[in-house]
This record gives sequence, C-alpha cells and structure tokens, in this order.
Amino acid sequence: MAAKSFAYIKAGAKPKPSSQSSGKLQVAASKSWLYQPSLDLIIGCGAWSAPLLLLAYLLGKESDKTASLLFYALALVFNYPHYAATIHRAYRHRQDFTKYKFFTWHLTILLLLAAIVTHALPSLVPFVFTVYITWSPWHYTGQNFGLAMMFARRNGAQPQKIERNALFASFVASYLILFLSFHGGASNDPYVLSLGLPESFVRFLKIPLILIFSASGLWSLHRLRKQTKWRAMLAPLTLFTTQFLWFVAPAILEMLNQSRLPQARYSTGILAIMHSAQYIWITSYFARQETQISEQKQWQPLAYAATLLVVGIALFIPAPWLVSYLFQYDFGTSFLIFTALVNIHHFLLDGTVWKLRDSQIAALLLSSKETISKANASQNWWLNGLALKIKNGKQLRRLTLAGVAVSLLMLAGIDQVRYFWGLQEKNAANLLRAAGLNPYDSSLKLKIARSEAKTGNEESTIASLRQAVALNPLNVEAQNSLARLLLERQRYDEAYAHYQQMCEHLPNDADALINFGILAEQSGNPEQAITSWRRAIAVDKQQKNAYLYVAEGYSKQQRPIDAIPYYEQYLGLLTALSEGEKLNPKDVLYLTYKLAQAYSATNAPERALPYYEKTILFAEQAGEKAIESLAFISLANLYAAANQRTVAAECYQRALKLDKEIGDTKTEGMNWYNYGQFLFASSTEKQLAMACLLKAEELLQSTQEVERDTVMKAIEDRKLSSQKEFATSKQNLQILSAKALSLKL
Repeated sequence: MAAKSFAYIKAGAKPKPSSQSSGKLQVAASKSWLYQPSLDLIIGCGAWSAPLLLLAYLLGKESDKTASLLFYALALVFNYPHYAATIHRAYRHRQDFTKYKFFTWHLTILLLLAAIVTHALPSLVPFVFTVYITWSPWHYTGQNFGLAMMFARRNGAQPQKIERNALFASFVASYLILFLSFHGGASNDPYVLSLGLPESFVRFLKIPLILIFSASGLWSLHRLRKQTKWRAMLAPLTLFTTQFLWFVAPAILEMLNQSRLPQARYSTGILAIMHSAQYIWITSYFARQETQISEQKQWQPLAYAATLLVVGIALFIPAPWLVSYLFQYDFGTSFLIFTALVNIHHFLLDGTVWKLRDSQIAALLLSSKETISKANASQNWWLNGLALKIKNGKQLRRLTLAGVAVSLLMLAGIDQVRYFWGLQEKNAANLLRAAGLNPYDSSLKLKIARSEAKTGNEESTIASLRQAVALNPLNVEAQNSLARLLLERQRYDEAYAHYQQMCEHLPNDADALINFGILAEQSGNPEQAITSWRRAIAVDKQQKNAYLYVAEGYSKQQRPIDAIPYYEQYLGLLTALSEGEKLNPKDVLYLTYKLAQAYSATNAPERALPYYEKTILFAEQAGEKAIESLAFISLANLYAAANQRTVAAECYQRALKLDKEIGDTKTEGMNWYNYGQFLFASSTEKQLAMACLLKAEELLQSTQEVERDTVMKAIEDRKLSSQKEFATSKQNLQILSAKALSLKL
C-alpha cells in the first residue's frame, strides 16, 4: 500500500461519512489485533523477516535453481492474489468502480495501450521495468508505515502531526537508502537502468540516512509509547524492525562487503513474497469485516481465497502466453512487460482505494465507533448485469465462471511445469518438452543451445543461439554466447555482422563495443572501429584497453594529435591500476615510446624528450635492447634537429653499441647510415662519416631490400665529391668505424 494508504487521518479527526451511504451500522469498539497477536505480528508486521531473509540467502547460495523455482511457485499463491485483492476492492461494487473511475477505467485503458507500445518497441522495456523496480520498495515502505499508524491508533495512541511526520521521515530515509543502492554506479541488469550516481557519493549519503532512520523513528515511537503502553506498541515496533531488515540492514552489509544489491532480484524475490502475504492478511480482514457488517452476509474465506487466486492468475499468465503464440514474441520479455505494468497499475490504484480518511475504510480498519454504509449494489455487479440479459443467466454465469476458473488453473499448472522443465539444463529431453509447450522463449533457447554445445553439434548450437537472439535482442547472455562461438570458430564475417546488431540493441555493453571495433578494423573500417571504441570508453571509463585501441587507430591514420590524449589516459589508468605494486617496465615502455613519437610528429620536442628518456629507462630495466636502440636513435634525431650535436652523437653511438649486442645487422646497418649522414652534416670528420656509410654497406650487403639501395646511392653521391676520404675510409674501415663510436663533438 502506498505511503498514504493508512495514515492520512489526523489525530482526533473524525472520518467524514460516505456521501453514498444507504444505511448505517455501528462497528464494535476498538481492539488491538486484527486476527490474533501471533498471526498479526508474524505476517502482518513482518516478524518472520529475519528467518525468511536468511533462508532465501542460503537457498540462493546453495542453488539458484531451487530459489528460482520456489519463488516462481510462491508467486502463484502470494504475489498474484495480492494484486487481485486490490482489484476485488475496487471493481467488486459499482459504487467503488464509479468512485475510482479514473483508475479503474481510464488508467486501465492507458496501461493497456502502454503494453501494446512497449511490445512494439522493445527498447522501452528497460524504462518500464526500471519504474516498477524502483517504485516497488516505496510501495512496501508505504504499506509498513500505514500499518504502523493503524496499529498505533487501534492501541489507543493519538499521533500528532509531529510524531506522524517523524516516523514518516524515518521510513522515507530507509527507502532512499535502498534507492541509492539501486542507482549507484552502472546497472548490473540489462532491464534495469541506473541513474549512475557516483558510488562515493552514494556511500556518503547512506550514513546520514541511516542516522535519520534510527533517530527519527525511535523518537516518534517513544513519543507514541507515552500515550499508551509498551505492550500496546509491540506491533509498530515490529514494523519498524521489519523496515530496518528490509531496507537498512542490506545497505549496511553492502557497505561492509563492498558489494551491490541485485535490483530486480531483491525487489521481486523474498521481499515481494513477504509484502504480498502481508497485503493479503490486511485485505482479507477488510473483506471479512465488509461482508459481515456492511453486506450483512457470512464471510467465506475459501471463496475469497479462490477468487484472489483465479483473478491473480488472470492478471499475469494468459496475456504473455497469448502474445508469444500469436506474434511469436519472446515469452520472457512479454512477461516482464505485463508484470511491470500490472504492478504500476496496482501501485496507483492501491494508493487511492486504501485511505483512512475514507469513513468506511477507517471504520473497518480502526474499529472506530464511526458509522459505515451498506453496499448499495450487490457484489459482482458487472457479471450480474450481463446475466440479466441472458435467459437462465444465473446458472450460465456460474458455469462460465467455473469454466474460466478451471481453464486459468490449468494454464497456471502448465506454466509451472514449463518453468520446472526449463530449469533442468542437464536434461535435454525436459528442455525440449518445455520448448514444446512454448517455443517462443529466448532463455529456453539459450539453455537448449548450451545442451547442444555439449554434444558438439556446432550448427545446431549456432541456430538455437540465433533464435534466442532473434526472440530477445536484450538477452545479454545469448548475444555474448553467440559472439564467442563465432569468434572461436573464426567465422569473423558473421561475428562482425552479429556484433553490429548487438551493439545497436545493447549500446552499454563495453566489451561488445570493443570487440566490434576490433572486427571493424579487421574488416577495413577504421573509422567505425574508432567510433565503437570511443563509445566503449563513454560507457565505462575504466576500460583501459579501449584507450589504447583508439590511440593506435589514430596513429595508423597519421593523426598523432588525436592519439596523444588516449595514449596518456591509458598510461594513467595503467599506473593507477598498478598502484601499490611494482609496475612492469614491459607494460609501459612501448607506450612511452609511442607518446614520444607522437609528440615529435606534432613538433613538440620538449614534450617528446621526457617520454624518450622514460622509454630508455624502462627498456634498460626490462632488457629490451631493440626498443632501447630505437629510442636512442629517435632521441639523437631530436637533439640533432635542436643543433645539440654532442648529445646527438652520444645517442647514435649508444644505439650502435646496442645493435651490435643484439646482432640485428639490418637495424645496425641503417643506424650506421643515419649516424654517417649526421656526421656529414654536423662535423668536419668526413673520413669518419664516410666510414659510417661504408660500414652500413658492409652490414647490408647480404640484403636485397630498399635500405641497401639507399646506402649505396648515398655512398656514390659522397664518393664523387670526396674521393680521398672514400679511399682512406675504405682502407681503414674497422679502425675508423671504431673511432666513430667514441667520437666527441
């Protein structure tokens, strides 16, 4: 029930008589409990919360299948009937249907239209489902608060505005704690959208909210206790404890364990079961009182329970089955849509029909001495109206209702069996039986694909996965399973096409965006690749590899100015992730070298210089002599351009010594050539310069590549103008080349 459900009557104020009263009866004097203390405390006030929450935790830890099957079965007998209880309250009498016409008629039509639109546009499903998941804890909070106020009044307390508001603030604070848990950071459920509140901000806010819940709630209860006895406050105190166990305790455990509550599972699991049982407990009491006092009839609890069960089934089960069969629509998605919209309708309708300021509700729930009105229309007025138009209408109505009820119960049984078979992933036969009952279920197709994969039937596995994806593109597991299989089988063209549609339907899947970028680059679409990687970064700024991929992509396109910020952000993330540990030089030396090269290409030598020096340091620590040599040559070119000849010569010499140690004659030959050209341009040591070119020729003589031709051409050009230096250098090549390695300019 919504927050206003049981708490709008002011202390000392009397409910106004119903304007539609046709007769009046007196309600018996106030009494403390609705049924009996044990039942009211355990179910109505949630005293069973601690053991049930512990049991749910243990079941979930031991077996997800056991917990899932249990909750699915319990939903049939608790969750569905609890929605039917509000329908029973609002639609049973003509006067109530008319009184709440906006909700019983106009809102119903609006939500039916919303169901059609959401089925047609699956991208809306997460928005609708998020509203339901976020609203449901507030709905539970409102019911607990309303019941606390009801029990306080039944036990003689007269809450003033200050006590009521203090207790209300306490309950609101507890809801906000859970709200922050749901919407802090990225969502862990594709059907639940998170506000993405910073986790540090969420942790900061939770502490004052916990203090507000404790201080404000206990203060209010203490003030109410002064108006009565502690024993009389047992029910409100139990409800306050229940609110703590449902909302505050999980948040405290979450903060201690640095974990996060699963939004959908927590709201729709054991919490929903306990809330539904609590709801049926209070509505059954109201229905009994209304029947015995207002309608002056004997209350039939079994008939009431059967009505709620059948109506509850009608609200949730037939529609998804019809939609899936008629339109070959994913059963799971359709079930989520109807679940969310039925709940939203319930939240809105519930907050309207259960108000203590309504005289009849106040009289029945508070056991006050106010008068209540007789019902001015018989129950099931809409069926009676239909029956009047048909001969033997009463008998026909009974037969029709019996037939509908039996059909709905049979469908519910089939649904339970299908769900049971669908959980048995190791039993291929049962999975196929479940698919035989309803073949339009993405989750079931995924399980069948897993079963087929174990038999080694690759094509059947891929076909089942494609069916799962086609039925529900938002099925993350099916999408990823198909993607992995295509990559493992090296079917890259198919994987590329698959990732393209996957990223359209799951735009916040950072891993998929990264893989799509890699495949796009391999397919010759570099711009598409860079766009995909940048989207991955926007989704998750901790995806460090995406920064490197973007930087490399820009480097290949000769766009160093665009590559630099991504290289630097990758380096920053790499350093941050290694904080407290010794950074492996091999992890960063390539990166620092690329940054140095990029800054050199953008005419920023002062920014390139420290990165070259870091590269040399890391390469020396890692024993990577080839990269160290490259860095020295690049550094030499940098100093030569700055006319710092002495340092440039030293860098060339150190690179050549490293090349000799490595034994890479091709690289060594080209570095001798570069050193020779430098000496020709910056010194009078022409013989040493020529010796460098000849040394390069000697090292490259066994290669037929373009490098050797470059060196030969340079020698011929120099030979024409320096015959004497050429001859001398030729004769004393080893001596002069060794001298060049120690030359000081």
